[in-house]
Amino acid sequence: MMKGNGKTVLFSPVGGTDPISNQRDGALLHICRHYHPECVMLYLSKEMLEWQQTDDRYRRSLKLLAEEEGFALEILCEERPEMDNPHLFDLFYEDFERCVHALHERYPGRRVLLNLSSGTPAMKSALMLFPYLLDLPVCGVQVSSPQKAHNGVRESLPGYDVNLAWECNLDRRPEEFEDRCEEPKMENLRAKLQRRTLEAHLKVYDYTAALEAGLQMGKLLPGGARELLQAAALRARNEWKKIAPPLRERLIAPGSLEEKAILEYTFSLQALQQRGEVAEFLRGLTPALYQLSLYALKKLGNIDLEACRSNDGKLYLSQMDPQLAAMVNDLFKGKYVPTEPSSNLCTKLLDKYYSKHACARPLHALRKFEIRLRNIAAHTIQPVPEEAVIQKSREILARCRYPMREEGSQAILRLLQMATEAVFARGPLGWDAYDRMNDAIRAALDEAPAL
Repeated sequence: MMKGNGKTVLFSPVGGTDPISNQRDGALLHICRHYHPECVMLYLSKEMLEWQQTDDRYRRSLKLLAEEEGFALEILCEERPEMDNPHLFDLFYEDFERCVHALHERYPGRRVLLNLSSGTPAMKSALMLFPYLLDLPVCGVQVSSPQKAHNGVRESLPGYDVNLAWECNLDRRPEEFEDRCEEPKMENLRAKLQRRTLEAHLKVYDYTAALEAGLQMGKLLPGGARELLQAAALRARNEWKKIAPPLRERLIAPGSLEEKAILEYTFSLQALQQRGEVAEFLRGLTPALYQLSLYALKKLGNIDLEACRSNDGKLYLSQMDPQLAAMVNDLFKGKYVPTEPSSNLCTKLLDKYYSKHACARPLHALRKFEIRLRNIAAHTIQPVPEEAVIQKSREILARCRYPMREEGSQAILRLLQMATEAVFARGPLGWDAYDRMNDAIRAALDEAPAL
């Protein structure tokens, strides 16, 4: 008889046809016969509580069922002796919500069934909202009457004989039994709206906002999606080292630690550009250009400027090996003034000594962009319009004699990608990394929620 839909618990108001009426299960008993829940929480208004106190009919019938069907059943009772007007909707929603949360906390990891067929119309209406609005994995269950119509006249409640009703219950006989339980498809509207908000944030790579929207889904957010959203938020802040190793290996591209740092920073700049945050994108160009040109010198000439720093952080010719000192002295025509490592020094070295390498031209152009646009972004509290960057990009690319179909911040991003590809020289670098991460988050959202 039981479908076997996994471990469940049941929250159920008690109505006039419970536990047995007209020789058939009432909705409460029928749901328990169908699902074999581990626990039933009965909600008893004043009238139902009086019948319960008279002959213990609800608990006795449930115990008889559990004994005959061979399953363990805990029975909890929420008694409301003061509730003498069970037809007012406002009385139930918050009280039912407290009860359902308490049941979920008592049985974590269990699916919470809601009896939508017992109790007054106000009780049923309140429970009908839960699958749409509650931030818990709940499932409504409706039980049709044996006549497939309105229950009609209920049996007289006074003088109810529990044992006789049990013996005469036709649903106990396999040849008479018919499964009358149905789980109506009730998509949680709250979760649906929050998911739409979450996906809107994913679309513009705003992972902090996407995580916040996901957390508002409560227990309806699948565990895998929660982990991915948390990892995405860390990644977008360039805190990807904090991501747990298994997930980090899944998300972060292979390579040396320095390559990962450069590539991940470039991914975050790409997200800023695609989101239209031009000023933030331009401000991020300086560290990106410095780290990439610094790494290019290491790969092309085995030159590590950072290792040449003195105690005050500056680069002195005396601290460099003779070959590098000669290169720097020649570069500045004998007028070198000690300075800290910078993209200016790095790109000048690359321009003069490694100009034939594929990374030299895009890095040179990026340096020109940094010179012309850094102050615009760094000294304004106003948004930087893309139109201004487009105009500057045309001038800079013309002077560098660098033909590109892209303009504005898109041209800067493409130059950064080209330079990175040339320096790394190891095939595709996965510029769609955030899009693939978004796909993984969406797939995880479709999984079963964490109970």
